[in-house]
Amino acid sequence: MLYATFWQRLGALLLDSVCYVPILLLSMLISSNGRHLYLACAGLGVLINVWFYIYLVRRFGGTPGKLMMGLQIVKVDGSPLSYREAVLRNIVELSLTVFVSTALSIGAMRMTDAEYLSLGWQQRFAEQLSLSPGWYVWADALFRIWNLSLLIVMLANKKRRTSHDFLAGTAVVKRVRDKPFISTDVTA
Repeated sequence: MLYATFWQRLGALLLDSVCYVPILLLSMLISSNGRHLYLACAGLGVLINVWFYIYLVRRFGGTPGKLMMGLQIVKVDGSPLSYREAVLRNIVELSLTVFVSTALSIGAMRMTDAEYLSLGWQQRFAEQLSLSPGWYVWADALFRIWNLSLLIVMLANKKRRTSHDFLAGTAVVKRVRDKPFISTDVTA
C-alpha cells in the first residue's frame, strides 16, 4: 500500500471544503429567516455530516475530496471499510459537532424572534455565543483540540495516519486503479 502524503490529504481536505461551502452558505441564508429555521439547519447539518463522512466513506471509500485526489480510506490490512470503521472514524468529531450545535441552538432559542431577525449574521452569532450554556466553551475547546490532534498525530508517523485513523483501524492510501479488462479469448 502506498500511503497518502500530508500534502495529498491537505489537498483532499481543501477539495472537501469547496464541496461544503455552498451547503454552508445555503444554510446561513436559510437560517437567517428565523430561529426555528436555524434549528432545522443545525439538524440538517448533522445529517449532512453523517452522509458526507460516514455514508460516502463507506460506500465509495472516501469523501469527494479524497476521491478527486485519487485517495481511498481502507482498513489497515487494505480491505474496504465497513460501517463500523466509517462510524468510528467520525464519531468523535460528530459528537463534538452535535454538542457545539446544540449549545448554539440553545443560544438562538433564548433570543426572541424579533431580536434574532433584527441582527446581522455576525451580531446574531455573537449574541448566540453570549446566550449559549457555559459548557459551549468546553465543547468548542475539545473540538479544536481534537482537530489539532489530527494534525499532530498525522505529522508524527510515517504512514500519515491521524487520530481517527488509529481509532478506527484505517489508513488513507493512494487508490489502486483497476487495469482495463483485456480479453485473452482469441476467438472473440
